[in-house]
Amino acid sequence: MLIGHLSSSLARTQVVGSRLVVSSLEQSIKADVPLIIDDLPSDAIEFLAGARQQQALSGEAHEALLPLVYVSGATFELAQVPKLAGLLDGVHSIAPGWPTDLSASTTKFAALVAGWDEALWCDRYLYGNPKILSGFLSLLRKKTDTRFRLLGALPTSESGHTASEVRTALQGHVDVEARFMHRLDYKTLHDRHLVHIGAGNGFVLPVSRAIFGLDNAGSAIVAPAARFGIIYADYWRRASPV
Repeated sequence: MLIGHLSSSLARTQVVGSRLVVSSLEQSIKADVPLIIDDLPSDAIEFLAGARQQQALSGEAHEALLPLVYVSGATFELAQVPKLAGLLDGVHSIAPGWPTDLSASTTKFAALVAGWDEALWCDRYLYGNPKILSGFLSLLRKKTDTRFRLLGALPTSESGHTASEVRTALQGHVDVEARFMHRLDYKTLHDRHLVHIGAGNGFVLPVSRAIFGLDNAGSAIVAPAARFGIIYADYWRRASPV
């Protein structure tokens, strides 16, 4: 892996410590920034973009980031050479913030699934406001022909909505299939993912309330994911039809 090669190169700069070696490595990293980012797990990209706390990193992301950071106490900070090489600029260019305007939000969402036949949108709180979700899907359908599978948890009593309301709100939406997660899968399905069905790649999304414009998106980003740590087809099969 490119990250492993980078790790050994950075280690050599610590031993040699010359300005010439550091400058040479900096130029090498600049050329490889897209490949380095492609090697990183999606939650590592979120961390570098400032949208995920270190303590929320997966073990895979923690290991992948080690060559790129130095540890100050127990805290990760981006090492000097990757910082100089523009790694953060590269991360922000492929993981931009989410728009706050609803029309711009649907345009952004449609762009993410451009060329996809079918997508799965997983968010535990996707059904928290059924009418807002329905309105978003209506606007989105005007901008994409992609078929959608929606996977979310049953609305909680705190939300003030019911499964029946979700069912009613989603009636009439073309090429949209919605299911409720199995309750035993809630903990596993804690991230918000947009999955390219059949390809296995996709994106990490902001929370649905930010996508709907109900909450300020703040530092929320959309980050590409070359793979996911779970097989969504398994969770979809044991989910209940809305």
